[in-house]
Amino acid sequence: MASYFISDIHIKSLDENSSRLLLLFFREIWSKSPGDVYLLGDIFDIWVSDHSVFIKRYQPIIDELKKIKSLGHKVIYFEGNHDLHLKKYWQLVLGFEVFFDVGYFDIEGKVFRLEHGDLINLEDETYQWWRKFLRSPMMIILGANLPGAFWNFVAEKYSHQSRKMSSAYRDQRKAEIVEMIRVHAPKAHQEKSFDVIISGHMHVVDDFETTTDNGKKIRSINLGSWLDGAKILKYENNTFIWLTGPEFK
Repeated sequence: MASYFISDIHIKSLDENSSRLLLLFFREIWSKSPGDVYLLGDIFDIWVSDHSVFIKRYQPIIDELKKIKSLGHKVIYFEGNHDLHLKKYWQLVLGFEVFFDVGYFDIEGKVFRLEHGDLINLEDETYQWWRKFLRSPMMIILGANLPGAFWNFVAEKYSHQSRKMSSAYRDQRKAEIVEMIRVHAPKAHQEKSFDVIISGHMHVVDDFETTTDNGKKIRSINLGSWLDGAKILKYENNTFIWLTGPEFK
């Protein structure tokens, strides 16, 4: 059975090409080769708690994921830094598994460590403080009780500026970002053994193999982002395959 890994689409509306491609994948590609779906964060450019403004806006995508679950497959959602406080709706209402940090999964006999990827650069103390603050009990309460329109306004106000800064940072420091990803993998392995680590967030596609200090060979894959083109990673029969838009072939 296949497993699919998706990250950093940053969907803003159903009118975007990325939304149409994601729906195409679910309806025409996934249906021919069904399997578990792992969402590694920042699927939407903004999602906070269980506000109806987000549910209504993205209902067709939600419906496709509900269909996957109804057919007996897993849907796993990792919070990113754009999709927050997911448990209240995605887990308690829809019944999907939600993770905040990292998760370990047995897939075809191999141990996969999955994470959004915003724990890769722990030296960015400002971001790590912000990440912790956004998940604080106070922000969970505010996230649920302030109107969804408020969070939507905040996202629209700052999203373009944030994306512009992120793109410039990535372009100027791509080699450094790749190095961060590759240093993170063996460090993460010291916490708990795995065969494969898959992450997102860094917006740089990277796939490499390394050997840990104790001689174990591990593979690290960063999924990049859809801002540079649609891409989904498929794993089946011990083989990774990149599916890329517009036809995911």
